[in-house]
Amino acid sequence: MTSPSIPPRIPRRLTGTLFVLATALLSMGPMPARSAQTQADDPNILDPVYRHASPEAYERWRDLKYGLRIHWGFYSLLGVEASWAVRDMSNVRKQEYFDLYKKFNPTEFDAGKWMELFERCGLKCFAFTTKHHDGFAMWDTRTRVTRRVNWMAPGGPCVEPCDLAYSIMETPFKRDILKELTDAARKRGIAYDLYFSHIDWFDADFRFDEWNPFRDRNYKPQTDPAAFARFAARHRDQIREILTRYGDPSMLCLDMHLPGFCWPEIKQTVLMARKLQPDVLMRERGIGAYGDYTTPENWVPNAGGLADQRVDRPWMVIYTLAGQFAYEPDGTKYKSGQWILTNLIDIVAKGGNFMPSIGPDAKGNFHPEAIKRLEYVGDWLKVNGEAIYGTRPWTHWKEGESIRFTRSKDAKSVYAISLSWPGESLRLRNLAPRTGTKVQMLGVSEPLEWTLGELDDLVVKLPARLQVAANRPCQQAYVFKLEGESRETTSIPKAAFISGGWLGTEAAVALTSASAAAQIHYTTDGSLPTKQARVYDSPLTLRRGQTLRARAIQSGAAASDELRVALGVMRINFQPASAPVPAGYAADTGEAFGSRADGAAYGWSSDNTAQTRQRGQGGVPDTFCHFLAQQKWESAVPAGRYSIRVLLGDASFPSQNTINIEGVNLCRDLSLSSGTKVFTGEVEVKDGRLTVDCGDSPERMTKIAAIEITAQ
Repeated sequence: MTSPSIPPRIPRRLTGTLFVLATALLSMGPMPARSAQTQADDPNILDPVYRHASPEAYERWRDLKYGLRIHWGFYSLLGVEASWAVRDMSNVRKQEYFDLYKKFNPTEFDAGKWMELFERCGLKCFAFTTKHHDGFAMWDTRTRVTRRVNWMAPGGPCVEPCDLAYSIMETPFKRDILKELTDAARKRGIAYDLYFSHIDWFDADFRFDEWNPFRDRNYKPQTDPAAFARFAARHRDQIREILTRYGDPSMLCLDMHLPGFCWPEIKQTVLMARKLQPDVLMRERGIGAYGDYTTPENWVPNAGGLADQRVDRPWMVIYTLAGQFAYEPDGTKYKSGQWILTNLIDIVAKGGNFMPSIGPDAKGNFHPEAIKRLEYVGDWLKVNGEAIYGTRPWTHWKEGESIRFTRSKDAKSVYAISLSWPGESLRLRNLAPRTGTKVQMLGVSEPLEWTLGELDDLVVKLPARLQVAANRPCQQAYVFKLEGESRETTSIPKAAFISGGWLGTEAAVALTSASAAAQIHYTTDGSLPTKQARVYDSPLTLRRGQTLRARAIQSGAAASDELRVALGVMRINFQPASAPVPAGYAADTGEAFGSRADGAAYGWSSDNTAQTRQRGQGGVPDTFCHFLAQQKWESAVPAGRYSIRVLLGDASFPSQNTINIEGVNLCRDLSLSSGTKVFTGEVEVKDGRLTVDCGDSPERMTKIAAIEITAQ
């Protein structure tokens, strides 16, 4: 886990195309030779003799799909975030924090019951913190700490000698928790991931990482060679222990980064780890190109495979379920089971794995609210698990905002997952069914009738009894299994105003298609734009009260997504990577984002941690709206009074007065409180420009998912 306030430094400079696919990675020949000095100094230059985990190991890893991330240590006594809380404590409290191991006694911990819970909830693997940043080992380590920081020394904190394992065996509990967990997991066939932080804030021989509360900027191998030798040996010995005494882990989840001068030693440790466990998949943090996979943390890639440039190798999303990785005592902060399931389906469709994260309390029990959320997903997986486990991404990972696709590993079956109930029929444009194929809804015994619709799309009829929610096999996300071929999708039409605008009473609108072979069919009376609808050939007049609906259609390809344009309402999507957009407000549907005639979004840049912002691509003039600064955004709007509706993508929105829209303070005047997702109010625009001002905090704008403005 990285710091919530410090951006992760995931290496971006890789040699060649090592991580396009795991199998491709492992079939590549040796990389061009570099000088020994260069190779020794740069973790992003791969040693020619190094080999990643085998293709078979990657395949097993891809089959898992869903697991649980567990952060546990003596910090659970305080109910605070793992390790990070100590950095902001006084010296007195720091001393108390690092001595909490003397009170840690999780007498209700039962590894067998944990595994029973994991099985019941459909979790195929789990990650466990063997050692977090505070240095406390949750196993019976045989290594020793010989120097620690005395935070209460006269004259201020200083290094003093000690002789401690600083492990679970020195607590009142005196049981090897890691051994009990891994033994229980092997009995149940549950894969496990051993988390290990490179940094160590208890052992003073590690006092050089940039986050260390007792960082010594002058400490280098040359200034204290004996201490540096102890650091290298203990770091290596601890990794050796967890890789040799606790079975065969599927993953070694390394965390954080050490200064560059440590790399020669870290590299030797990585080579040792690969020799000890040839098929363990190692997370790339701190080891650059030597890592096998990466973990987007509290964000989800916005495209399938490696199309999102923030990921450069196989990936698994890790996401806090209650706002922090460690135990959260407040049950109201836990995200819903629906949230977990929606993200699981979305991530698997894109080709990733998913690990929501929780922590047990100081006694060894998970919060009842966390268990409820996990059991909800487990119930769904009992019916629909074949659409998740062992699947691979299909040619299209999505269709519109409601459909996600996966396929069986043998490519014989396609699973179309409708995130919401489709109504009387399910329509699929991207899939051409094979002759005689059967369409099966998982959890329903009889096959479903299907036909081809007006757009040559697949129309699956849903029986009347399933229109009653109680008769459906699950509460959300309905899976349809069938055989078929993928169809190329035509790009959605783009619209541009020749005159007028979103909030006017009349506008001239021009439509264009990215494909010269496509025809744009449209309606303005609210009916479906089929092949029988009017063909666009010149700009049209749109009046308030009408809805322009348009699709691009071309022979041999699936019809495009539908563009909708209606005057009087303007919707702007901010779509921060760190905050999922609420249902119905997704980036590529013209219905949800009428503010963008091409259906695209105003989005954050990929470097969301640096709080930089960029405009999305699209057909809206530059004068339409733009960011004035990181914390301010504005749009051209005719003078007048407007109703405003703001959707938040993050329940942790601050409750203090922070954001103003045309003088209306969202927090004060609209009674916004933490956890509110949608709120409304009225504003008056006098100067023709509507401004959203977040004061001096760019982060506050990342909490906004969308703004909807309606003319009165």
